[in-house]
Amino acid sequence: MGIVEKSDGVLLRYSPEKREWERVAEGTSLAGSDRLLCLAPFRARISIGKLPLTLVGETQLRLLNKTQTEAPAFELQSGRVLVDASAPAGQMKVDFAGNTAAIDQKTSGTWAIERPASWQYGQTATQPPSLAIHAADGELTVAMDRGKETLHGPGTLLVDPTGKFQSKPEKSVPSWVSESTPSQKDQELGQQFLKQFSKDRPVLADLVAAVDEESPVTKKLAIYAVKALGDLSLLTPILSRTGDPDARASTAAALRDYLAQGPQAEKALREQLNEELGEENGQTALKLLIGYSQDEASRSETFRKLVELLSPRNPSLPLRELALENIKTLSGRGDQGYDPEKPDEKSYSAWKSLQNSGELKPAPKRKAAR
Repeated sequence: MGIVEKSDGVLLRYSPEKREWERVAEGTSLAGSDRLLCLAPFRARISIGKLPLTLVGETQLRLLNKTQTEAPAFELQSGRVLVDASAPAGQMKVDFAGNTAAIDQKTSGTWAIERPASWQYGQTATQPPSLAIHAADGELTVAMDRGKETLHGPGTLLVDPTGKFQSKPEKSVPSWVSESTPSQKDQELGQQFLKQFSKDRPVLADLVAAVDEESPVTKKLAIYAVKALGDLSLLTPILSRTGDPDARASTAAALRDYLAQGPQAEKALREQLNEELGEENGQTALKLLIGYSQDEASRSETFRKLVELLSPRNPSLPLRELALENIKTLSGRGDQGYDPEKPDEKSYSAWKSLQNSGELKPAPKRKAAR
């Protein structure tokens, strides 16, 4: 159905027989139902039929074509896909969240699709990410069961998980849509990260080893890659790892990124945290990863519970660290000398004193600059 044209880093294909992700090289033939995963900060260019597609950063998709004569079709599970100006006019079908978008390229131009997902403090993702269609130039039509829209570049069109167009096209596109090559920074990061992979070991083994690297950047890329592979059981133990605050911080960030994928992701993380930390601590850790709404932050009880989690008598490093992070986020205060890895009565008492005196409260919102 297609072929891997080029990869500047690590492109993976899932093997149902081995139940693991394996690296695929340039020139590899692709079959219908293949699942592909490009890791950040790399890019990979594939062709489905005559349609060239560039996977940008962490991107996962599944091919859907059954015959070579069909219009290119795939399910975009996460990430970004770029279609450059060399693509011939024609139709492409993209599945997402149980919907199918039929995208018809009327004129030549650069365009892209993505499933934009970002964690928002204190907000639970109530649905899977939408589908965004970006056109740097040219003309596209996007047809859904519930309607049809025409997009003239430059512009962006958003379709929600119910298949409904959320708004009329916006006359702008993200910067990555117009960038034909990765930034210099991403290229340098990619070259550094690529050194962690070997030809004779499973990718997951290389990533687990890379989590122990001294470089915080390599460590973070490895943690996000493990998250992309979907094995949360390898991530949640890092929250309790002593002597490695960089790994713990990157893991918390990666798990929040995972939460942005929607209710199913939250359910999977809840189950894993319960297994790792026990049900009570697991539920508390999940709440600390999600954060607190404005209404919750206005209650003194919220700060009381958070400060109590800082107690040196609390044996859970993940809860102490995540509680401190939430208090600092909500109040805008510094850490008061508190070290979640080595909690002491003095720094704990400093937070306790602020809480007892009523000085712990949400920081005032900054006014937007004019």
